[in-house]
Amino acid sequence: MSNPLLDYSGSFDVGVLDYTVDAFYNGNTAARQKAQEMLTSFQNHPSSWQLVDQILEKSHNLYAKNFVVVRWNTLPLERRLAIRDYIVKIIVNLTSVPAKETQEKTFINKLNVVLVQILKKEWPQHWPLFIPEIIASSKTDLNLCENNMKILKLLSEEIFDFSGDHMTQTKMRKLKHQMIDEFGDVFALCRQVVASQHVTAGLTIATLEALQRILSWIPMRFIFESDLIETLQSKLLQEKKQRNLALKCFTEIIGIEVSPRYHQRLTGLYESVIKIVSQIIPFNSNVSDLYQTADTHDQELVQDLALFLTTFLSKYLGLVENTVNKTMAIDSHNYLLKLSRVPEREILKICFEYWGKMVYEIREQTSRNTTPSHTQASYMLYADILKELNYIIIENIVQPDEVLIITEEQGEIKREFIQQSDTSALYKSMHQVFGSLTSLDVQGAHLSICENLTVLTSASEWAWKKLYKLCWAVGAMSGSMEESKEEQLLTDLTQSLFGLLQTSTHSKDQTYVVISCIFYLAKHYLHFLKTHQDFLRFVMDKIMTYFHDAEVCLQDIACNTFLKICQGCQQELTAIPPDNQVSMVEALILDMQRVTSDLGSNQVCIVYESIGHVLSTAPFEYQTRLISPWMSLPNEAYRTVLQQVQANPTLLQTAATLRTIINVIKINTAACSSVGPSYWGQLDSIFPGLITTYQQQGKSQVLKSLRRVKTEILSLVETVMVASEKLDQDNALFSQLLNVIMKDYEHSVEYVKESGVLDAMTSVLEKMNNHIWPGLLEATIACLFKPTLSMISQNLVDFPDHRHGFYRLVRVLNRQCIHDLLSSSPETFQLFVESILWGTKHTTRDISQVALQTCLDLIHNIGQLEDEDQASAFYEAFYVRILREIINVLVDPDYTNGFNYQSQVLATMLSLVQEGDIYTRLFDPTTVENPLMSNTEFLQLHVQQLLSEAFPLLQKDQIDVLVMGMFEYSEDLFKFQSDLRDFLIDIREVSEEDGNARQVQEKEAELELLQYL
Repeated sequence: MSNPLLDYSGSFDVGVLDYTVDAFYNGNTAARQKAQEMLTSFQNHPSSWQLVDQILEKSHNLYAKNFVVVRWNTLPLERRLAIRDYIVKIIVNLTSVPAKETQEKTFINKLNVVLVQILKKEWPQHWPLFIPEIIASSKTDLNLCENNMKILKLLSEEIFDFSGDHMTQTKMRKLKHQMIDEFGDVFALCRQVVASQHVTAGLTIATLEALQRILSWIPMRFIFESDLIETLQSKLLQEKKQRNLALKCFTEIIGIEVSPRYHQRLTGLYESVIKIVSQIIPFNSNVSDLYQTADTHDQELVQDLALFLTTFLSKYLGLVENTVNKTMAIDSHNYLLKLSRVPEREILKICFEYWGKMVYEIREQTSRNTTPSHTQASYMLYADILKELNYIIIENIVQPDEVLIITEEQGEIKREFIQQSDTSALYKSMHQVFGSLTSLDVQGAHLSICENLTVLTSASEWAWKKLYKLCWAVGAMSGSMEESKEEQLLTDLTQSLFGLLQTSTHSKDQTYVVISCIFYLAKHYLHFLKTHQDFLRFVMDKIMTYFHDAEVCLQDIACNTFLKICQGCQQELTAIPPDNQVSMVEALILDMQRVTSDLGSNQVCIVYESIGHVLSTAPFEYQTRLISPWMSLPNEAYRTVLQQVQANPTLLQTAATLRTIINVIKINTAACSSVGPSYWGQLDSIFPGLITTYQQQGKSQVLKSLRRVKTEILSLVETVMVASEKLDQDNALFSQLLNVIMKDYEHSVEYVKESGVLDAMTSVLEKMNNHIWPGLLEATIACLFKPTLSMISQNLVDFPDHRHGFYRLVRVLNRQCIHDLLSSSPETFQLFVESILWGTKHTTRDISQVALQTCLDLIHNIGQLEDEDQASAFYEAFYVRILREIINVLVDPDYTNGFNYQSQVLATMLSLVQEGDIYTRLFDPTTVENPLMSNTEFLQLHVQQLLSEAFPLLQKDQIDVLVMGMFEYSEDLFKFQSDLRDFLIDIREVSEEDGNARQVQEKEAELELLQYL
């Protein structure tokens, strides 16, 4: 069926385009698919650009107007200028009429973006009067002036903020210089608009938004040698949106590097802005309460004020501290204290980023200053402020990631574990600040904690949130004070917490809160537990008690605390006390059945992992003696299940049996992850069971559980490899298990092949240390490599997990087995190289990056071979092929995310030839005109040909200069990548009709290159 959008025999029917676009956005699935095919063909048609004026003028569908694609760089100059003028005409017409401007605002914004893209290509060369024209047109109509400000804002962003990946370095510098050179007229217009009382609010806002973007790069004289500051100050008491934008502009001004000659002016700016803003938010007001009832604009003002204050104080605090009257420095920090009480995360982040910097600098001065009087004066200036900051942190500290919390919902308490990644940075800032404050004034921090504790314990109303915050703050103090003071603080706090438990009125919820607080403190004061065995035993006894509690949440808290203590107090838990015959950990191991009797399966895994951490630091003999009794319970459970299955095979088809096997394997994985290499003794004892279990096939009812068993076994294998230092000797049982796993993978249908097999074998090969067990590489290639490559080579998207695992496996094969691969059959090694090149063609960044890294490693490995014949054979067979494939993906715009490694591979390959490190001929003499040419000459011609095919519009001289530079700079990666990146960006601006200018640029580039050489 023909596409009516491609019928250019008569006049183009814009209505058909509108109908097709509407079907694409609003039709059913079949209609959308058909519309997409028609629109794609229309976009790709070489003549579609000629319809741009008709579509923009006659279309009634906004999406259709946005669907126009113009291949700008392929158009003749006169066509480009005509389209440019037409777009300008539409913008002027639409923005000159307020009603239309409102109705088609989205369309105008799109046209503004298009116009800025045109400017980046045509200004100033083919549009030298752009700035004078836009200034002149702005004076004719207020609505047009408002839109012109939006265009100037977009242009500033494109040139100064987003130009790095879209412009050559030369083009970027040229546009920046042009913008700065012509900025005087733009600045005059902006200042005139902002100062005027007779312009619309929309125009003023658009101008302030443009100024905010422009202020970061304009010459300082425009700011400090004009009345711009006074003009902006007048806007601080105007309409709220204008007020907020004016404050943002001031933040931009103080954010730039200001010359010392303007410091007095800068200080005056700061003081006057604070004075004006304090009329809106008085110094003595409760900002936190005001924020709760404020509208959106007023809340935005609070955040903008926090940013303004912290930006100035971070960069220029010395300017206000050095004044005779230091009131401004004190008032500014008191103002910031009030903002630090606002319960808004972003505002707190801004404030505490500054507090962290300030407190750190005072602390550093205290620790290194040789003049105590100076340090004391600096600290005393802010002593009261820092004390107040203590209380603010205790009241507002946010929840740490690892804390189990309770949240009240409709009067009920709901327990859950929350990973609050969005508050992690804020918690770390508060933690750091409070720790530093404690170091500066231990007594003051201790007093603030005690006062809050007294209020909490004497209060008639239960305040669990405040108790949590208090304990989180105490956790932040860990390591910041002397041991005696720490002991006193912890003693006071734990006694008060246990006092809450002993009251007759406390509920289960209160018990949960208090116990979680006690355990939280124990986790953060491990160094205290290390030196106080009595307290360590007390905490461990409490943990064992709550292992048997009926509340799952309390069991979870106890398990997580047990894990932290075992990670931090290994020596103390293995130490044998004078009054006992066994250590604490040995006592636990001998009593594992009772210890874990009331815990869930995941909790049991945590307990085994915890004990593994303790054993991992003990002497090897101690470990081997305890591993058997430690793992006796899961071993006995596994043995029993296998015996029952042997007697009655149908049991393996029951969910209960499979669940038991899964739990046993998970316990082994948890134990192995922490105990380390000594786990091998335990693994040897369960190898036969693992082999038997992995080979089982099941009915559809339990197929999912059987796959879960295989997944857990693979996870165990991978964990064993992570825990092992290396694999030197062939282990017969382990080899048998690996062969069972690989054969199962080979013979399984595609959709049930476990991607974890690839990850497990990757981990195994990584530990081989260049000593591959006999037959393992051949089995890996036959059972894993070839079947997986067959799965993923059909397209670039299916089997994503297998695809990622495959290329990780290929990378390890290249690193660990390169000599064995080179000695394998030619077909196998060629398939290996082809798989790497296939990976470089993926648009998925993770896969293409790994493939390119592997390709680069392969070239390095070949270059380091001692056998020159092997290296020469590789170069003869694959060098030109690899070079061609890398250049193909390098010049393809779909693969720009791999530029870094693509260019590294290319530079490395050219460097090998340029430096004479390849001793064999890379071409067939019978296929070239000059059989006596060198490898360098051949490759230069070959690369020139590849680039000519990729970019047919380029002239030969330009390609010659590029290729010459690529070879010359192949040893200088930074220069190589910079020139290549500029070329790939610049190539988009090639025009057949721009021959003269292009020739001039080519000659200049050639002369510059030859001069450098």
